[in-house]
Amino acid sequence: MTFLKMPDGTVIHVRMAKPRSRRCTLCDGLTPASRLRECDFKLPTGKTCDRLMCAECAARVGPDKDLCPEHRWTEIDDLFDQLPANRRDFYGR
Repeated sequence: MTFLKMPDGTVIHVRMAKPRSRRCTLCDGLTPASRLRECDFKLPTGKTCDRLMCAECAARVGPDKDLCPEHRWTEIDDLFDQLPANRRDFYGR
């Protein structure tokens, strides 16, 4: 409990709300809102996916870039398609 004294001498009680928890959209686990990550995959519309994920479900692919499993594989396929043909054969695709 927090009590504040106002300039006129009255004392008020301030009750702070508990931090909210939200659910990961992939594993349905309860996670504090400050630890949730959003998918940063750019959609054709120009926006990002923004699917909420916990740290265990998110794939970190850059310093400030996380992807959901669906878009992680999409990005890997896009990178693979950019390889020269002789390198694609090396990776067996």
